[in-house]
Amino acid sequence: MRPLVTLAFVLFGVVQSHAAPKASEPIYSVSDYDPKRDPEIDLKKSVAMAAKDGRRILMVAGSRSCGWCRSLSREFKKDPKVAELLAKHFVIMKVNYDEANGNLFFLQDYPDISETPHFFVLDSQGKLLRSQPNKGMEGTFGYRTKAMHKFLSAWVPKRSGK
Repeated sequence: MRPLVTLAFVLFGVVQSHAAPKASEPIYSVSDYDPKRDPEIDLKKSVAMAAKDGRRILMVAGSRSCGWCRSLSREFKKDPKVAELLAKHFVIMKVNYDEANGNLFFLQDYPDISETPHFFVLDSQGKLLRSQPNKGMEGTFGYRTKAMHKFLSAWVPKRSGK
């Protein structure tokens, strides 16, 4: 009987470990560039998530057809320092921006996008703090980790009392 109880605890632990995201795993309110999504609704969801623990929102305009856009989620996890910054301080929201659906009505209140992916840093209430093109973050075979880390570090929310 005892091995069965041990097996149950082991299996429960495995299920629990898959259910919860890792502490250094970036948090997404929207993880895909989906032309059918409503970014107004997505932003409300992102604000609710960010406001809970004083995070910023990293809104990324891009598309499924953009190679740099597709590789971004992988790049966010590749470097432990970048992944940790994102996991602790940001909620990531992807917004579709392509010829089929540029979400122009939603994006009209934001600075122009010259290339994708394009980053917008918003405070926990959804107010724009920074518009950042991808330029300078791309390397030969992937993103320049130091440039990405520097950009994100500059926009970590300031905690009161520190």
